Amino acid sequence: MERSIGSMKTMGGAGDRPPDNGMDISLGSADTLRPDGAPLGRIDQYELVRELGGGGFGVVYLARDTVAGVDVAVKGLPPLVKNNAEEMERIRKNFALVAKLHHPNIAAALVLHPAKEVSYADERVRQALRVLSGDTLLVMTYAPGVTLSKWRKQFSDGKVPVPQALEVCRQIAVALDYAHRERVVHRDVKPSNVMIETRGRWSVRVRVLDFGLAAEIRSSMSRVSQGKGATSGTRPYMAPEQWAGRRQDGRTDQYALAALFYELVSGAVPFASAFDTGDPVIMINAAENKQPEPLAVLSKAQNAALLRGLAKEPGERFSTCGTFVVALERAATGGKRRITRMALMVAALVAVSALSIQSYRVRQAQERAAAKLQQTAEAALDAGDLESAQTKIAELERVGGLKHIGGLKHIGGRVSPRAVEELQRRYEDKAGECETDQRYKEALDAWQKARTLERGQGFGARLDVLDETWRKAEEARLQGGNWRQALSGYDAVLKACETLEKNEALREAAKTQREESEKAKQAAEQAGSASDAKELFSTGGRASSRAAGLFEKGGFDEAGKAWREAADAYAAAKTRAVAVQAYASAKAAFEAEFAKSEPITGGLKNTGGRVSPRADLLDAHGGEKWAEVRRLQKLGEDSADDPVAGEKAYREALAALPGALDEACAAEQAAAEKERQVKAAAALAAARAAKATGQWQRCHDKADEVLALETEGQADQTTADERTGGRASPRAASEEMTGGRVSSRAAEADALKREAEENLVPKLEVACNAPRARISDGQREIDAPHTFTLTPGSKHRFNLSDPTKRYKPATLEITADWKGLKTYWVELEKERQPGEVLTVSLGGGVDLDLVWCPPGRFLMGSPFSEVGRRDDETQHRVTLTKGFWLGKYEVTQKQWQAVMVRNPSRFKNVGEDAPVESVTWNECRVFVQKLNERIPGGGFRLPTEAEWEYACRAETTTTYFWGDTFDLGRCNVENHVDRKHAKSNKDKNVATFRWLGLLMNSTMVVGKFSPNAWGLHDMHGNVGEWCQDWYGTYPSGSVTDPSGSGSGDFRVYRGGCWLNDAGDCRSATRRGDFPNGRRDGSRVVVGLRLARDP
Repeated sequence: MERSIGSMKTMGGAGDRPPDNGMDISLGSADTLRPDGAPLGRIDQYELVRELGGGGFGVVYLARDTVAGVDVAVKGLPPLVKNNAEEMERIRKNFALVAKLHHPNIAAALVLHPAKEVSYADERVRQALRVLSGDTLLVMTYAPGVTLSKWRKQFSDGKVPVPQALEVCRQIAVALDYAHRERVVHRDVKPSNVMIETRGRWSVRVRVLDFGLAAEIRSSMSRVSQGKGATSGTRPYMAPEQWAGRRQDGRTDQYALAALFYELVSGAVPFASAFDTGDPVIMINAAENKQPEPLAVLSKAQNAALLRGLAKEPGERFSTCGTFVVALERAATGGKRRITRMALMVAALVAVSALSIQSYRVRQAQERAAAKLQQTAEAALDAGDLESAQTKIAELERVGGLKHIGGLKHIGGRVSPRAVEELQRRYEDKAGECETDQRYKEALDAWQKARTLERGQGFGARLDVLDETWRKAEEARLQGGNWRQALSGYDAVLKACETLEKNEALREAAKTQREESEKAKQAAEQAGSASDAKELFSTGGRASSRAAGLFEKGGFDEAGKAWREAADAYAAAKTRAVAVQAYASAKAAFEAEFAKSEPITGGLKNTGGRVSPRADLLDAHGGEKWAEVRRLQKLGEDSADDPVAGEKAYREALAALPGALDEACAAEQAAAEKERQVKAAAALAAARAAKATGQWQRCHDKADEVLALETEGQADQTTADERTGGRASPRAASEEMTGGRVSSRAAEADALKREAEENLVPKLEVACNAPRARISDGQREIDAPHTFTLTPGSKHRFNLSDPTKRYKPATLEITADWKGLKTYWVELEKERQPGEVLTVSLGGGVDLDLVWCPPGRFLMGSPFSEVGRRDDETQHRVTLTKGFWLGKYEVTQKQWQAVMVRNPSRFKNVGEDAPVESVTWNECRVFVQKLNERIPGGGFRLPTEAEWEYACRAETTTTYFWGDTFDLGRCNVENHVDRKHAKSNKDKNVATFRWLGLLMNSTMVVGKFSPNAWGLHDMHGNVGEWCQDWYGTYPSGSVTDPSGSGSGDFRVYRGGCWLNDAGDCRSATRRGDFPNGRRDGSRVVVGLRLARDP
């Protein structure tokens, strides 16, 4: 509700930017706008118009929702939160509660929108908003105006007069109490989270921003960066229970509101001197143990109410925020003098005494009668008896009198017309107020019922208009004497609710149709309609999609019709699918039984709807039964579009198949045997001819073909005997007719094959499993597979290799002690692949993960063009001939303690999974020695400097493994910003690390950031990592397996740490220190990452 709070200027221009202490934003007008007026970018349906303001957690932009046609405010989420699935789930749950808040004094959070199509017209906008495809966009109600922190600057020294401060806090209290009834606690009430909209000269509207979201995001960022929970809120406004991490409720927000009121009227927050120190201990002591100074601008009663709102224990505060503000207001008005009814009566008597005594006696009787009627009418009005009041007013007008009515003097012994009009006006006002009260109850019931409606499908905008109409009607009613405007407003509310109710009925009817459609769809899906009745199922899907679109646009009647169409289509799809499946089942049963004839017919089966050549023989030689089976089969195949008829045909064919096969088998077998004998005779003739011309390999192959045909015939004979029960077969009859020539043909072929083998030269075909393998016989190298002609009786050596390095090389040694062609298959062993993980147990439930780094070549150092390059980074070619294992993570404090017992780390409070640091190179050497003694096989060591950079780059050539542009969301770097530094630092990335909790300027738990292409984490930042090499100058030319300088003063460490700037954490950056050097204090911390030989 809006009230007059005195004269003030209308604030315009750019929105104010809040202090750097949290998610503080301004949703007022701003000045970042393209000169041509074109959008700054687009995220799905949201067109970016201009920048509204910014804070620690991101920049807020005004956007146009092209679907809903309304202005909204949008912003992205911090990288530390959006890249963590667990924290994003917490944000979504918190948002689900906040999104239900709909109140005139609350800037509502509308939706967490998953971004899909993202484009920017300005690179600066992309860097500021930091929302890419797949990220989450926070969409909020656009609240015009300025933040309270800027609005108060119009007053002298920023001290707001008490009446104006009370009005602002009253509207805030209304919003907070509403949220508390909805079981939502803000947890971060402060001036930068309050928007002031100046409306005309005498009125403002207050809106509260970021209900619960800023505090939840701050807590999430603290958890991610520190590996544990943290407090919420902004420190000067945090109640003692927030500092202590105890349970919080609406009285926590009351404390913040009291602190805000204290700041408005005094110009400073409670305990300002303690908060200026920046020392957490001093701040906590003040918040929990000290009492704020009373304010001279407030009365004693007001100071008492204010101190109760700032009580240390929640139980000692007021029950609600509204009760707190009312206590302040009553204390402000309690001492004012009022003009009493008695004083007015005395004044009236003095006026009467001025009349002449004679006139008074003459009119005394008339006055008594008029006064009695007047009193009776007034009493009836006061009692709400409008009918009686109307009767008395009519009698008073008829009788007349001289009594003052509403302060009007008598005229000529009769009641003044103005007096009667005044009573009539009072009557009308009273009647109007009664009617307004009745209409208020009706409108209240309708409004509360309407507010339970879902806000989708255009209802949200209508409900917002309804809320605004209700607010104006309420304001008119509570102001008093403005019942006509209130009555008109309540009528508008009732009309709007009636329209919403009608639309809701249509929406519910459409939902019912949607549910019926979904049930029909589920039944169709269970019946397999998506594949077996695809067209009908797709028709249902298109109708359902059309209905959904109409539904979202508010076309509920048309949407219901479309969903009915979808349900009908799904039902038809289910019926079709059942028939198709019955058809498929009958077809499969027939084909399965048909395939069983293969042992009898020598391959009789159906292949993709076409019968095999064996079946063609049956077609040629089968009888009438086989012809009927084939006719029914053809009918089934041709009835795919009529599954009912097709099913019937296949069922009949299945029933007729056994008898048809018995009839056709003999004829088909005879034809097959005849064909086989023809082929065998031709092959034998070819073998004889080859022998005559000395073609021994051909002679061998053709003789072998004859023997294969003979073996095939014997197998078919066995199958036929099994089916016919031993009755005479076509092959037996053929042997009788040919006088036994079949068996003599096989004997001759066997003799020819043996003779050919005695005269053949040995040949060897070498093949392997590597797709691109090469074979070398010492004289040449050729692609595999390949056939070699060998010297009989001699030994031969063949080397197989894989150019892709995916398979290990192998050697084949063989003696040519055979004749003819022989094939040899070589199974090559696969090489390890980059990123393959090896887990080593250190004992006590502590494991160490290692990642495989293959041999290879790379450019070590940096080019002259690289930003941040130093003179000791001469670029040169390095070849590593051996692969090695490297730690997936930096060695943790837990792993160090498992071997060394003592933990030297400074940042033990981060957790046992944080990297060990503050260790010297010599201590690392002792750690490696003990580890090798403990782990069978040993092989552990520090990596060489070349191995470290090779693994860090993981086949990249950029400044960092992800590219040339630094990204704070990928590593723990520049984590050293204090409050003073942050205010002067213009880099928006640095702001991500400020005010995350008590743990600041520290390492993080390993593995918090994304790995490189080989699965290695934290190669940039967190802690520096000792290498094996002495620090020295790089060679100018190419080197192989370098191990650094032979001696020196410093040992190398790489990767940079949390304290370093981005340029000190590049892939090529080099650092060094004495082997016994230990850098802790306020400077670099160094740890290690283990390497291991394979």
